[in-house]
Amino acid sequence: MPPIPPVWRRFAFVLMALGFLLIAWRAPDVRAGQGAQPFAMAGHEDLTFWVRHSGLTELDFEGEVGYGDLARVLMRRRGNAPALAALRDRFVFQDRNLDNLKLPGVISAITRDGESQIAARPERLILSAGRTFNLPLLWVKDQVATAHLIKVRESALGRRMHRVRYQDLEFDLPVEVRPLVTLTVHLRDEGGGPGAARVYLTAADGLAYAPSVSTPRF
Repeated sequence: MPPIPPVWRRFAFVLMALGFLLIAWRAPDVRAGQGAQPFAMAGHEDLTFWVRHSGLTELDFEGEVGYGDLARVLMRRRGNAPALAALRDRFVFQDRNLDNLKLPGVISAITRDGESQIAARPERLILSAGRTFNLPLLWVKDQVATAHLIKVRESALGRRMHRVRYQDLEFDLPVEVRPLVTLTVHLRDEGGGPGAARVYLTAADGLAYAPSVSTPRF
């Protein structure tokens, strides 16, 4: 059998490439994995990405956010885990109903006829000294609900009333500011030897922490 001329081989490769492109073009839209909807406002697609990953870095943001951003901030509070797990299919939120996010620690505000009032607030807020706490707010204006994050930051230790000012809202919130400390965790297996584990810590402020850098000490 005579060998296939190079020109025909190149032609066959081109046809194969076009065939693969046609298959990819006709493939159904996959809305899962990295293609999952972030349920964020335009321009905020990466706003809270690192809030729920290694290190849980501070979120230096204040203003209106989308359903997904508020929900991901609420995921940092370990006590919210059961309620939020019921709203998710693996790592994807199933809807954008803000009423589902009326959880403990969320401020609720209502504006009617140009007058705003606080409908619900936490009895006390525990803050870490010198770190930004993202206070979640659900605000209903003229029967339209929106989600917001308010930056709360205190450095002086102790209990006091913190004055919150955000847009035309102004109210007092009892806070307790506690110092930051270093916590060392030693992991041992059942035989007393060095062990390995995935560890999440819940601080006094109710937030879950996973150190971005950890040094094993055995």
